[in-house]
Amino acid sequence: MLINKITSYNSIKTYVNNNHTTPYNSVRINGTCGDCFVKSRNFNNISFGSKINFEEVIKLTESISERPFSKSKVRMLYEKYQNSQGITSADDLPQEWKKRIANVINFDTQKFFETLGEIFTADRHFADIDRLSTSLDKLFKETGITKPEEKVSAKYIGKGFFGRTFKIDINDEGNVLIKEFKRTYRHHNNHGNLSEQNIAEHIKRFSGDQTNMVKYYFGDAKNGIMVTDFITPETIPPKNRINLDDLGLAYDDNKPRNFINGYIIDYGGIITINNLAGNKTAQKIHQNIKYITDNEERLKLCNKIFNNINDNSYKDNLIGLAHSIKYLDKDCRQDWYKKLYELNDNNVNISLIENINDISDKNIIEGLAANPDMKVKETLAREIRKFPQATGHKLFETLCKEENNSIKKYLARNINFYYKNISNRINIFNSLTENSDRYADIALINSLKYINKESYDKYFEHFYNKNDVVVQSVLAGNIEVFGEDTAKIKYWLEKLMKIDNPIVKRELCETIKFLPENLAKETFEKLVGIKDMNAKEILAESMTSIPRFYTHIDWLEMLLDGADNSVKRELASQIHKIPDLTTRNKWIEKILQNTDSSVKKLICD
Repeated sequence: MLINKITSYNSIKTYVNNNHTTPYNSVRINGTCGDCFVKSRNFNNISFGSKINFEEVIKLTESISERPFSKSKVRMLYEKYQNSQGITSADDLPQEWKKRIANVINFDTQKFFETLGEIFTADRHFADIDRLSTSLDKLFKETGITKPEEKVSAKYIGKGFFGRTFKIDINDEGNVLIKEFKRTYRHHNNHGNLSEQNIAEHIKRFSGDQTNMVKYYFGDAKNGIMVTDFITPETIPPKNRINLDDLGLAYDDNKPRNFINGYIIDYGGIITINNLAGNKTAQKIHQNIKYITDNEERLKLCNKIFNNINDNSYKDNLIGLAHSIKYLDKDCRQDWYKKLYELNDNNVNISLIENINDISDKNIIEGLAANPDMKVKETLAREIRKFPQATGHKLFETLCKEENNSIKKYLARNINFYYKNISNRINIFNSLTENSDRYADIALINSLKYINKESYDKYFEHFYNKNDVVVQSVLAGNIEVFGEDTAKIKYWLEKLMKIDNPIVKRELCETIKFLPENLAKETFEKLVGIKDMNAKEILAESMTSIPRFYTHIDWLEMLLDGADNSVKRELASQIHKIPDLTTRNKWIEKILQNTDSSVKKLICD
């Protein structure tokens, strides 16, 4: 059952009085190539201040924890409180760190957060586990978390599409994980820097931190990190479980690696599914009704909520009520849906549409489908598959006439569901492309597979000519739509290859594993000299999809030219795919040159 704890941020205010002025704008990092200073890098193109203002940290934390936001909206909040330097929940250090601090009030929070962020910005540049460990050890000693005889070390755990993770140990023990984001693609609303801190802060505020969501401590969006517990199969299972649907959310990244011993260990991929999200009052009403076991008691509470029109939160109460009708016995549900529908309130109507698959009254269904309010129409487009087929088809044709890009985006995702006739589908698809924005374009490109292949080239040309690199990168990611038409694939590969943009280049690197064998090899050879580290890492991963890749020692040498340890880690993880021991040893010898201990460990293991 959902924990109703509301996290208080009052304790963070004790840090405001400790707003140190000690300058610590760079981190000294020792390495084999000599000493160097690494300046702070602007990770998200947000104009953060030069010094942490802890009052703004409080305001930013409270603001982004209110609800899940789109990436553009949460970016605006970070801009608004730029003097927070992107820090949230600064009062919530992991207990295994905090308990070591002799005097918490005098703890130099300014230095700690500034330096920790700089260390991980430097790691994003060097990707060197040994440098990272040395820098963390120095910071923890200087700020009094550890004693001179104790040692702090970082252990590389692994990587995903958006980041890499490190376990932070003190004397080889620890339960703290730091996720370091490496990609900032703006069209991924539910993954990556900003978004994951936002959803973690929201869940933490409304559900507490003792649930089956991995415990989240604090975030630093300027430097692209977030700090959580490190969960293993030996971790004590959670006593309390959060039902994300109680918050109007759902977990959309349902991969086995994201679940360990009953915990959800990653905040990426949590999506908003209805208008309970961010509405604490509606959430509470929904939960109160949902968790009552007796139907008569449920009905009494529903009547009390419905009839209490003098309640200041009456409309929010009705939203919660609308989402709770499905828990009543079947014989009374439709009457309740009718009562709510007759109120003619659009926020309630949105809630009803989000539950339309539980409504059987045709008059309600048809009435909701004909609602003229634009926000309601956006919800209709998003939930269109829940409508009966005939109603949904008619609704689809009506909504296609709207010059609203959110509507276009949702319709594009569902075009194959309502249009079995391919010529009609193409006509509708064509109408959706008129004056479409970036996000509608992305949905349309991802839906190209639903129209006839003879039209692919025309639409690729249409979207390509918009000269939006994000849209062009999505084209690169969908190039396999041409199937066996190698001539067209080659044409578009060459055209997209000419775009001098790292986002497009990275997507082209990602496509290699999906290309026909001859084109995969040809494309790899054209990209293998790329200097961008993210692209090199993707190429290192994609290389093994090419038959007899290990015969190309020149590819390895080009990937290693200027490569950081993230690239070398990926290459090391692929070594076992080389069948010939002599060749494997040659590759190992080259990979191990000027590398860190994490790469050596991968090879030795």
